[in-house]
Amino acid sequence: MKRRQFLELVSAVATLTIVPRHVLGGQGHTPPSEKLNIAGVGVGGQGAGDLREMASENIVALCDVDWQKAARTFQTYPKASPLKKESYPAWEIITYEFAAKGSRPAMKIVWYDGGRKPPRPNDLDDGVQLGDNGIHFVGEKGTMLCGGWSGAPELFPKQLREAFQKPPATLPRSPGHRAEWIQACKAHKPEGAKAGFAYSGPFTEALLVGILAVRLQKRIEWDAAAMKATKVSEADVLIRKPYRKGFALVNC
Repeated sequence: MKRRQFLELVSAVATLTIVPRHVLGGQGHTPPSEKLNIAGVGVGGQGAGDLREMASENIVALCDVDWQKAARTFQTYPKASPLKKESYPAWEIITYEFAAKGSRPAMKIVWYDGGRKPPRPNDLDDGVQLGDNGIHFVGEKGTMLCGGWSGAPELFPKQLREAFQKPPATLPRSPGHRAEWIQACKAHKPEGAKAGFAYSGPFTEALLVGILAVRLQKRIEWDAAAMKATKVSEADVLIRKPYRKGFALVNC
């Protein structure tokens, strides 16, 4: 090695080792290597709240179908890249029919979106109306109504609610599933998140089947084991996209 090459190499090494303290961490600083790079999809409503609870990490990309509604979120994270804008229906009603499995009976779920609401249950107290966001369970003896964002459930009619006794708390309380998710990622312990992929994966899969029906405007019969919409061949390209040579999704 020539003397000039040696000096250039030494200079480069010195440049790499003399860095600002905020890069390496230290008192009052978190090194970038200890932060997650997070992309937010659907950041005009609930997603905006999700990002606020994860603002200590690196927010690197944002995406929403309604850029006007998401404008404030885009302004909050000016260094993040807004991704592709797509169109969406003004409203939709999606009906899910889950077959019986083992000891679990068949179940029907109806999703109302875009301001549409289900019929008001007859056993609600006078003056109680269905909100724009929430869940209501239709039972054999009455109705259970939950507010938006995992709100506390309430039983109807009134006499059923007054006779109910809450069960004792047996499950460990959570600091918040976003905080759990960040902790699990950093600790490399997916089981640390109570709503981990084993739970959220099938849940998200079911929701996406509904989106598939909206996109194709067809009834979808879903084969979960094969990850395929039976009898709807045009859905295949939406379920599995082709990847460039050298890139693929694999099970870890």
